[in-house]
Amino acid sequence: MSAAIARLLPRASAITVAKRFAEPIVLADGVKLETLGDAIAHLAKIIPEAERDMPKVLTANRLLTNAAEQGDPVDFARIAFLQAINRHVARDR
Repeated sequence: MSAAIARLLPRASAITVAKRFAEPIVLADGVKLETLGDAIAHLAKIIPEAERDMPKVLTANRLLTNAAEQGDPVDFARIAFLQAINRHVARDR
């Protein structure tokens, strides 16, 4: 596990983060995130240190951790991850 992942999600193990999403997350640049580990690594890479305490980022972190460690629903972790990476995107109403 990379140091960046360990800093963002210190309790995750290499075995549990291999759990796959039902459908890969395809990012705007074409990158596919297929596992909890992929999502964790991507968050660690794109979330600036100053924003790691934002509610959407903390929620994604918690739900990814719970999905990896406790078998909580991966779909909830996926939704929280998408909200965290799109935290600055304005929603149309």
